[in-house]
Amino acid sequence: MLKYPTIPSFVGKAGCQPNAYFYHPASATPSVIASSAANAADSSSFYRTNGIKPRRMASWWCVFEDLLWPEKSVVLKIQRRAESFAKAGIDTAIIFGFHCRFDFADYFDRLHGYLRNVAEELHKYGIKLMDHYTCNIVERPRSFEEVFELHRRHRHHVLLYPDPRARAHQQYEGVFFNDICEIDVRTGERSFAIPYTTESFCHNNPDFLEMHRRYLQRQLREIPLDGYQVDDMCMYAGTISCGCEHCRRRFKEEYGYEIPPYED
Repeated sequence: MLKYPTIPSFVGKAGCQPNAYFYHPASATPSVIASSAANAADSSSFYRTNGIKPRRMASWWCVFEDLLWPEKSVVLKIQRRAESFAKAGIDTAIIFGFHCRFDFADYFDRLHGYLRNVAEELHKYGIKLMDHYTCNIVERPRSFEEVFELHRRHRHHVLLYPDPRARAHQQYEGVFFNDICEIDVRTGERSFAIPYTTESFCHNNPDFLEMHRRYLQRQLREIPLDGYQVDDMCMYAGTISCGCEHCRRRFKEEYGYEIPPYED
């Protein structure tokens, strides 16, 4: 039976640092884990210090049908792939596919069950598993043309965006997604990132940070992962965002001015 990791102290204080790799092997103490989070920019030194630098990494590519877990075909595929990774000499696998993570909020129990199954199977061969996901972007095509463009440009993701009528009701643990999105400074509406066909949660919004903190804690309880890359804590909509109340307040506090009009 695998021992689930202890929740690191840094998760209780903040949502997460962007693009940070946090390894928590069984030998790592909470203080070591917290230190690694505080110094995530120099992750290579943490790898060297703790002797866990990956030697051969590979993507564990996920597809839509994996959400059918625990269907027998999915479980058997996990077993076959883990064995093939071991035969190939891979020591670290990286989850890819379930990227826009909060698009899967209605299926976290099934998704976490799948990831737990993957981790446990890989651990039988001494292979570590890292999760890679975006904590703040959600796919939001606005037309059929954008739906087809999204599937053309981003079919490497598992695309599970909601029906347009359901979007206003999407939430996780009482936090409605529409209430935490970045705001277009020109219009006051939710900003939109054309390259990714996405809306984004604002990383200055305390409700988003708290929501992601709770999700990260849940992951640590439910999945015996060995590392994370929490991705995309930036403003893909560009200079039009963000004009939410939290960004405006922070801009005023740090610079002494109001956010100027976009035309300025």
